[in-house]
Amino acid sequence: ALPIYTTSIYVSHTNFKNPTIRNYERKTEQGTGIRTATKYSNKTFTGIFGGEYQYSFTNTSTFGNHLGEIDTLQVHDEIDARQFNIFLQAEMKLPKDFSITAGFSYNNFHYGFTRLNQLPSQKESSDFKGQFAPRIAVLKKIRNNISSYISVSKGFSPPWRRCCCRVRCSPPTTSTTSSARSRTSSAASRPSNRRIASSRNGSRWTAWSSGRN
Repeated sequence: ALPIYTTSIYVSHTNFKNPTIRNYERKTEQGTGIRTATKYSNKTFTGIFGGEYQYSFTNTSTFGNHLGEIDTLQVHDEIDARQFNIFLQAEMKLPKDFSITAGFSYNNFHYGFTRLNQLPSQKESSDFKGQFAPRIAVLKKIRNNISSYISVSKGFSPPWRRCCCRVRCSPPTTSTTSSARSRTSSAASRPSNRRIASSRNGSRWTAWSSGRN
């Protein structure tokens, strides 16, 4: 079988207004990204390799709230975020209805922050140490719609974008998870693809994509 190549480019735009009892927030966000993946499969093996890059820019302002209308400016910030990751996964069918899946992703984050309502304006940035997220799982097919599996994985929680440059915050938190369970599924509800997905922030629209084999 020939490999399948897929590339997607996406953009997003958000215009947000949030009047509350204490203040009035206005925020505009723009984002863009590109994702590419290569998939190869045959009767006993499936492999996926790819990468993704995301960039977002946020202009956010907080005002006083006077009877539901904008009042005096309190805070005006600009935040830019960059993120890229590389992912790899392989799945192999074994004898006696066993299969094993293993993979990992590498994730890197950068945040830039500028406070514009203070003179001179304050500019800060944070580059966080890259995070590896490995996973391995073994599955045993018992019947056509019954299977049992065990998995061990390590994940992480990325830092909150709006706090990263205002205060000294901790790096992404990590955790290791293991699980073992059985499941019953019909052909219509059975997952068609299991993979280690790259982390994604917010909604996005696919503006252009292509694939070839």
